[in-house]
Amino acid sequence: MNIHSAAAQGNVARVNYWLQMGRPVDEKDEHGFTPLHWAARKGHQEVVTRLVQLRANANERNCASDTALHYAASEGHFLIARMLCESAGADVNAKNRHGNTPLHYACFWRHQQVAEYLVSRGAGPTILNMDAKSPLDLASPAMVGTLSSMGASAGTSATPSSVSPGMGSPAGMSGMGSPMGISPGTPVSPAPPPSDMGGGDADADAADAASAMLDDLLGDSNVDLSVLGLTSTTSSSSGAPAAPVKHDWEIEMADVEFGRFLGRGAFGEVWYGVWRGTEVAIKKLLEQKLSPQALEEFQGEVEIMSKLRHPNVTLFMGACLEASSMCLLTEYLDRGSLYSVLHDPSCDMDWALLVRMATDAAKGMAYLHGNKPPIIHRDLKSLNLLVDTNWTVKITDFGLTTAKEASGTMTQCGTPQWMAPEVLRNEPYDYKADIYSFAIVLWEMATRQIPYEGMNPMQVGMKVLLEGLRPVIPGYVPKPFETLIVACWDADPAARPDFKDILTNLRAIKV
Repeated sequence: MNIHSAAAQGNVARVNYWLQMGRPVDEKDEHGFTPLHWAARKGHQEVVTRLVQLRANANERNCASDTALHYAASEGHFLIARMLCESAGADVNAKNRHGNTPLHYACFWRHQQVAEYLVSRGAGPTILNMDAKSPLDLASPAMVGTLSSMGASAGTSATPSSVSPGMGSPAGMSGMGSPMGISPGTPVSPAPPPSDMGGGDADADAADAASAMLDDLLGDSNVDLSVLGLTSTTSSSSGAPAAPVKHDWEIEMADVEFGRFLGRGAFGEVWYGVWRGTEVAIKKLLEQKLSPQALEEFQGEVEIMSKLRHPNVTLFMGACLEASSMCLLTEYLDRGSLYSVLHDPSCDMDWALLVRMATDAAKGMAYLHGNKPPIIHRDLKSLNLLVDTNWTVKITDFGLTTAKEASGTMTQCGTPQWMAPEVLRNEPYDYKADIYSFAIVLWEMATRQIPYEGMNPMQVGMKVLLEGLRPVIPGYVPKPFETLIVACWDADPAARPDFKDILTNLRAIKV
């Protein structure tokens, strides 16, 4: 684990260790990210505090010219935004290479508290990016009113250049979600560093300001201390730690044999392995330090997952809750993801096979939506559909929102290219959001292409919302298949069919 991985995972002790070993506090990785970039993006308040105490430069730029404040604003980390501005001198109007300021990001992702704070610190609500969009152009109508009033009271012109009722997008906005799709470093298992490595030579004023800010936050009853990793452990009435509850799905890590690395998924790293003689996929959580509340929620989600049984849903085998070894075990499907199959030229797939595979996926989703309450996937895409030797498709990486949020992979529910318009707008949504995502999957299967190839996620979001953009359906796609795709990606959630209707339509297709 290098200093960037330590910062991304919120491990203050390891950050201190690497600094004590002589690593510069503003050391950049291969993509220009400093430890402060990663800690701000992941929401690790305690790491940010430590780095600010050691005079980390809040205005360092990565290769896309984003600062740490861009990331705090895009992820809605209000407390971190405050620290960066008040204790580290972050430039609230810093522009990245696309001309976007932190306020552009806060407005786009509907983080009103952060947006209001940035304006109170002097952020310009009418600054234009390279696409001639201001933060007000990207904000919700409710935010526009508030921010305009704040800008006016501050003596700043605050009239949107072209405010629309929907959600806009600054073209070329980078760094949302995982920056450029990259995770910092490759976690290894070095000898654990001492728990307290000391502080180094920090500027006294900066250290005092950062410490005072942390004291203020700790004294604020509205602050969730779990983000600082400071929540106390549960104790019994006698003062002794409460005895851990053993679940029937819990496994011992000693029984798991790790094999080859398969890639990164919604939760973190995915490995091939063997458990009690059976091939499994091991999904190791990127974030191993869950707060007591998050751990309890995670256990509840796993409990639900352990009871699901369907031939088109990936079989849950068990989970390990051991410290530093938290992981999930599922059945192993040797063909990998539907995405990899569709983009493998050696895979010859006719329309009959594609329709059967689409039917498999619809069966699995119909089962999940049929639970009470319905289990909404929230990130349905070809990467989250697995294929076995017999070309059977199974749903994976559904639910477990707590693990995804802790790993920083669910800054918003889904991936922009597959996300329904109502989700992009941060509006309330239901299971019909999965129907929209399924339409994009159907399009992927029909074309074996990448949706919106050549466009970045923010451009996709802008055009889907403002222009009603959808992928182009080639003329060779069978008409019934095309009709189903168009019905599923209807802008009106109520007009989309449910998976029972989708199954009826798929079974009627003759190819």
